[in-house]
Amino acid sequence: MARISNSGVPLNAVLLSVFFGFVSVLLNWWLPDDLLGLLLNAVGSALLVIWIFIVVSHLRLRPQLEREGKLTVRMWLFRGSATSRSRCSPVSWCSCCSTPTPAPS
Repeated sequence: MARISNSGVPLNAVLLSVFFGFVSVLLNWWLPDDLLGLLLNAVGSALLVIWIFIVVSHLRLRPQLEREGKLTVRMWLFRGSATSRSRCSPVSWCSCCSTPTPAPS
């Protein structure tokens, strides 16, 4: 999939970007009033999922790296996975369980 031209241009990435550009223009023509909210919700959802994966990987891998002695970055206030889970769970609960407010009409 990583096809590069003779001048060093990633062709598949350029073609995919052009495709999504055309799709966004068509969606803007088809749904002019709803598109911005749709895109913002999609970006917000993607960021939330990425953040959850980062937190889970940190909580799973940090104790293992500490045991193996491969941890080069020390984090103050990190006392183990149980206390980190107790700090992260209120933030996760608030971000997952908050209800969106309806837009004024």
